[in-house]
Amino acid sequence: MKSCFESGLLFFFFCIGQSISFVKENLPLPTYSTILFTNRIEKKLKYATEKRLKREFRKKRSSKQSEVSRKREFEIVDAGFDFVFGIDEAGRGSIAGPVVISAVHIPRNATIQIEGLKDSKQIREESAWSTVLVSPQRIDELNIQESILQGMSEACSIMTSRVDSNMNRAVSGIKEFHYDDKGIYFASNCDQETNISNAYALIDGNQVPKSISCEAEAITGGDGSEACIAAASIISKVTLDRIMNEYAIEHHNYNFNTNKGYKTLSHVKAIRTWGCLQIHRKTFDPIKFMSFDENGKLVNEKSWKRGRMKVKQRR
Repeated sequence: MKSCFESGLLFFFFCIGQSISFVKENLPLPTYSTILFTNRIEKKLKYATEKRLKREFRKKRSSKQSEVSRKREFEIVDAGFDFVFGIDEAGRGSIAGPVVISAVHIPRNATIQIEGLKDSKQIREESAWSTVLVSPQRIDELNIQESILQGMSEACSIMTSRVDSNMNRAVSGIKEFHYDDKGIYFASNCDQETNISNAYALIDGNQVPKSISCEAEAITGGDGSEACIAAASIISKVTLDRIMNEYAIEHHNYNFNTNKGYKTLSHVKAIRTWGCLQIHRKTFDPIKFMSFDENGKLVNEKSWKRGRMKVKQRR
């Protein structure tokens, strides 16, 4: 009886062993190359998803341009304010170049149409505007949000107090402007002899600068609903594009004419290969994880992976 039980038990374990062998031969466990391939597929899917979401966001934002109006602006004027202007920025997420803040006032009797807000030349010709540039060094010193708020305050001061500025001139080239001690440069076409005492600013976003020199309100998504903010957005973007195009000529290895200073794979690769420039923002990812020598060349790079920090030594 005992030998019969032992024989059955041995046969049972023999069957299990054969099953495991069959699984191993026909369904092999994932190898390192298999895991690596799977990770690459996941990254590509994630990247494709992000591109799709960005494309949908751009379409949604573009459709909003048809909803742009001056209703809120005229309500403020009817409430007793003489001078209403919009403020918006460009370059918040860049890892190179300045952040650009513009303020635009469109006269009530201006011939410019809502559809013409995409034409920066027409906006400059028919509107009062000011443009402020905040240097990368100032951004690293304060942080991007505080730098934008400071730039908005400066743009507002130019529009209302008509402080001494580079009059009747747009920011047309990197060799034409120099930052002041605060890391600020600004240009305007406003009449310096006119002082505006009853002004109101419409700001794109959810925060109003504490030191702003006039009444103001923040409008989330204002560049898609308010004409003056949409005009300021166009001026900021065109100005930033012009600046980065000139940087592309001076530093042709970084493709600033295509990435506009934003973080792309080719841009990060150029930083690793050719080094960090003065116009790069040192506190932005991934530059903040990199160490450079006195010539700006990459020495090592810190990267976070699986909860541990690894250092890639440059050979």
